[in-house]
Amino acid sequence: TQAPIGYLADHIGARKILLVGLTVGGCALIGLGLHLSYTSLIVCAVLLGLANSVYHPADYAILSAHMDEARMGRAFSIHTFAGFLGGAVAPAIIAALVASIGGHGALIVAGAVGPLVALFLIVLGIP
Repeated sequence: TQAPIGYLADHIGARKILLVGLTVGGCALIGLGLHLSYTSLIVCAVLLGLANSVYHPADYAILSAHMDEARMGRAFSIHTFAGFLGGAVAPAIIAALVASIGGHGALIVAGAVGPLVALFLIVLGIP
Protein backbone atom coordinates (compact mmCIF):
# COMPACT_ATOMS: atom_id res chain seq x y z
CA THR A 1 0.00 0.00 0.00
CA GLN A 2 2.96 2.36 0.25
CA ALA A 3 3.20 2.93 -3.52
CA PRO A 4 -0.34 4.35 -3.84
CA ILE A 5 0.19 6.33 -0.64
CA GLY A 6 3.41 7.74 -2.12
CA TYR A 7 1.43 8.84 -5.17
CA LEU A 8 -1.12 10.54 -2.90
CA ALA A 9 1.65 12.17 -0.86
CA ASP A 10 3.10 13.62 -4.07
CA HIS A 11 -0.25 14.89 -5.33
CA ILE A 12 -2.17 15.80 -2.17
CA GLY A 13 0.76 16.64 0.06
CA ALA A 14 2.89 14.60 2.43
CA ARG A 15 1.87 16.66 5.46
CA LYS A 16 -1.84 16.04 4.87
CA ILE A 17 -1.25 12.34 4.32
CA LEU A 18 0.84 12.11 7.50
CA LEU A 19 -1.81 13.90 9.58
CA VAL A 20 -4.55 11.65 8.21
CA GLY A 21 -2.43 8.56 8.92
CA LEU A 22 -1.76 9.62 12.51
CA THR A 23 -5.42 10.34 13.12
CA VAL A 24 -6.85 7.26 11.41
CA GLY A 25 -4.27 4.98 13.03
CA GLY A 26 -4.96 6.38 16.47
CA CYS A 27 -8.72 6.11 16.04
CA ALA A 28 -8.30 2.52 14.80
CA LEU A 29 -6.33 1.63 17.93
CA ILE A 30 -9.02 3.23 20.08
CA GLY A 31 -11.59 1.17 18.17
CA LEU A 32 -9.59 -1.99 18.87
CA GLY A 33 -9.55 -1.06 22.55
CA LEU A 34 -13.31 -0.54 22.61
CA HIS A 35 -13.78 -4.03 21.08
CA LEU A 36 -17.34 -3.38 19.94
CA SER A 37 -17.78 -6.43 17.68
CA TYR A 38 -15.83 -8.87 15.55
CA THR A 39 -16.65 -6.81 12.47
CA SER A 40 -15.38 -3.64 14.13
CA LEU A 41 -12.14 -5.43 15.06
CA ILE A 42 -11.60 -6.38 11.40
CA VAL A 43 -12.42 -2.85 10.20
CA CYS A 44 -10.11 -1.29 12.79
CA ALA A 45 -7.28 -3.71 11.94
CA VAL A 46 -7.60 -2.88 8.23
CA LEU A 47 -7.69 0.87 8.97
CA LEU A 48 -4.64 0.52 11.21
CA GLY A 49 -2.74 -1.26 8.45
CA LEU A 50 -3.67 1.40 5.91
CA ALA A 51 -2.76 4.18 8.35
CA ASN A 52 0.66 2.62 8.99
CA SER A 53 1.40 2.67 5.27
CA VAL A 54 1.59 6.48 5.21
CA TYR A 55 4.66 6.93 7.37
CA HIS A 56 7.54 6.14 5.01
CA PRO A 57 6.15 7.86 1.91
CA ALA A 58 5.09 10.95 3.85
CA ASP A 59 8.10 11.16 6.17
CA TYR A 60 10.70 10.75 3.45
CA ALA A 61 8.93 13.29 1.24
CA ILE A 62 8.90 15.78 4.13
CA LEU A 63 12.55 15.11 4.96
CA SER A 64 13.55 15.46 1.32
CA ALA A 65 11.77 18.80 1.06
CA HIS A 66 13.24 20.27 4.24
CA MET A 67 16.82 18.98 4.37
CA ASP A 68 19.68 20.16 2.22
CA GLU A 69 21.34 17.47 0.15
CA ALA A 70 24.54 17.45 2.22
CA ARG A 71 22.60 16.39 5.35
CA MET A 72 20.08 14.05 3.70
CA GLY A 73 21.89 10.82 4.58
CA ARG A 74 22.17 11.76 8.23
CA ALA A 75 18.52 12.86 8.35
CA PHE A 76 17.33 9.56 6.87
CA SER A 77 19.60 7.63 9.25
CA ILE A 78 18.26 9.45 12.31
CA HIS A 79 14.70 8.94 11.07
CA THR A 80 15.24 5.21 10.60
CA PHE A 81 17.03 4.84 13.95
CA ALA A 82 14.20 6.67 15.74
CA GLY A 83 11.69 4.28 14.16
CA PHE A 84 13.62 1.24 15.35
CA LEU A 85 14.07 2.79 18.80
CA GLY A 86 10.32 3.34 19.02
CA GLY A 87 9.76 -0.28 18.03
CA ALA A 88 12.10 -1.37 20.82
CA VAL A 89 10.67 0.90 23.53
CA ALA A 90 6.97 0.64 22.68
CA PRO A 91 6.49 -2.95 23.93
CA ALA A 92 7.76 -2.00 27.39
CA ILE A 93 5.46 1.02 27.51
CA ILE A 94 2.47 -1.02 26.35
CA ALA A 95 3.30 -3.79 28.84
CA ALA A 96 3.33 -1.24 31.66
CA LEU A 97 0.01 0.16 30.46
CA VAL A 98 -1.51 -3.33 30.23
CA ALA A 99 -0.32 -4.10 33.76
CA SER A 100 -1.82 -0.90 35.13
CA ILE A 101 -5.03 -0.37 33.13
CA GLY A 102 -5.58 -3.58 31.16
CA GLY A 103 -5.28 -4.45 27.50
CA HIS A 104 -8.29 -2.51 26.28
CA GLY A 105 -7.25 0.59 28.20
CA ALA A 106 -3.70 0.31 26.87
CA LEU A 107 -4.99 0.28 23.28
CA ILE A 108 -7.18 3.31 23.97
CA VAL A 109 -4.34 5.27 25.57
CA ALA A 110 -1.90 4.30 22.80
CA GLY A 111 -4.53 5.23 20.22
CA ALA A 112 -5.04 8.66 21.72
CA VAL A 113 -1.40 9.51 21.00
CA GLY A 114 -1.83 9.65 17.20
CA PRO A 115 -4.64 12.22 17.05
CA LEU A 116 -2.98 14.27 19.80
CA VAL A 117 0.31 14.36 17.89
CA ALA A 118 -1.59 15.30 14.70
CA LEU A 119 -3.31 18.14 16.56
CA PHE A 120 0.05 19.28 17.97
CA LEU A 121 1.56 19.32 14.46
CA ILE A 122 -1.42 21.27 13.11
CA VAL A 123 -1.33 23.87 15.90
CA LEU A 124 2.42 24.41 15.58
CA GLY A 125 2.39 24.27 11.79
CA ILE A 126 4.93 21.43 11.75
CA PRO A 127 6.23 20.17 9.34
